[in-house]
Amino acid sequence: MVEEYIERKNGNSIGDIPIMNELLPETFGVLVFQEQVTKIAKELGQMNVEDSENVRIGMGKKRKKLLDSLKPVFVEGASKKTDKETAEKIWSMMETFARYGFNKSHAVAYVVISYACAFLKYHYPLEWWAAVLSNADQKEINEVFYKYVKDMVLPPDINTSTEEMEVDYNLGKIRNKLSMISGIGEKAAEKIISKRPYKDILDFTRKKACGYSMTKKLIHVGALDSLFNKDEPLLNKIQKYEKSIKQVEFEEKLITYDAKIAEFNLNGDTKSAERTSNLKNKFIEKGPTAEDFDDFYASLKLKHKLDFLVKKSIFPTMNLDLSNVLKKDSKLLILKGNPYDMVMDRWGKNTVLASGEQLQQIDSIDVARDVKICVPGYVMKAEEFTYQSGARKALKMIIDSSGYVSEKVLWPHYDTGELIYPEDLTEGSIAYFIYTKKPGKPYTNISEIIVEEKAIKA
Repeated sequence: MVEEYIERKNGNSIGDIPIMNELLPETFGVLVFQEQVTKIAKELGQMNVEDSENVRIGMGKKRKKLLDSLKPVFVEGASKKTDKETAEKIWSMMETFARYGFNKSHAVAYVVISYACAFLKYHYPLEWWAAVLSNADQKEINEVFYKYVKDMVLPPDINTSTEEMEVDYNLGKIRNKLSMISGIGEKAAEKIISKRPYKDILDFTRKKACGYSMTKKLIHVGALDSLFNKDEPLLNKIQKYEKSIKQVEFEEKLITYDAKIAEFNLNGDTKSAERTSNLKNKFIEKGPTAEDFDDFYASLKLKHKLDFLVKKSIFPTMNLDLSNVLKKDSKLLILKGNPYDMVMDRWGKNTVLASGEQLQQIDSIDVARDVKICVPGYVMKAEEFTYQSGARKALKMIIDSSGYVSEKVLWPHYDTGELIYPEDLTEGSIAYFIYTKKPGKPYTNISEIIVEEKAIKA
């Protein structure tokens, strides 16, 4: 009735029940508020105050027995002002309205909030989404909102991010909250925030804001970019961090020497103080030890899939293009073509290699003929469930296909009822999903899964 109400308001339509137009002129004969049910019951159904109020209560509370007892009373009274068929039609309209109708104050409150939200979302999208995401948990962000905000949300920044989504007006983006990084909880985030600001990676290391492994993770996803030179390669950042660790160890050793010298002097042990001072001078001449070389990060230049998986395991909502990653580094044979690239499945058949955006388009339209495509995806969630009273199992997945996040179900074999999928298909893995869409079907089925890379631990 929303569309019909708009048409009537704009003068493009007139209600086909004249008496309803007379009873409800302010809403053009369309039932909008629960109070109108009471008005129709009294004025058209000629019901007394108690019965008309019971009609409203019965409809609001979905009390079928009460409504069944009141319907004859209404139809009888209304038939004196209109014919019985119209009276019954109006009663049916009121029952249908009762499925979604609110009282006027309730409806107006929703309208005000809805209008305000629509206004803010349109005119202030960054602030709007920052507020929405700040009030959502990680599961809701990953599975519901991510597909809408993937292009506007950046990794957290070590100097500006908090436990709210923050708008970065310099970049016109939203900075994620620190706890969206796997392994950083509320207490760890509070510790990082309490030691701000950080001038550079050496200052960050000195303040011991977080541990060795977590710092590398933060560097990897870009959360510490503000502590390095712009566009500095990942390996350089890691090496600078390793160097800062050795520098801090050197400084702490000097403090230890100074404390010992002071203690010896206080106790009158000048020989020990002099000996320790000599050791300190030799230590200073030698300087900090050389930083460790990290083979893992050095190898990531050539291991595109591993780099992708590490980033996703650290920061699941990081917007990364898996299709481009696999074009550089895939177990499957990708055949370059015009206009489409192809992949060869385990039976040696070629299938069109499609993007997440193309999958989204196919998901949302009716096709004229059978369509078969292969789309790579990162498995954000994989969970078996039962149906048919527990007789059969299926696998529900949340799949990120280069920014298009969708819920897909792998159903058991139609004839055998057996649910079969690769053992390595788990949360955090990369796989090629071969989808089929048939004419007249609203859903896109998974016909085959080929695991490209199993999940890693963050």
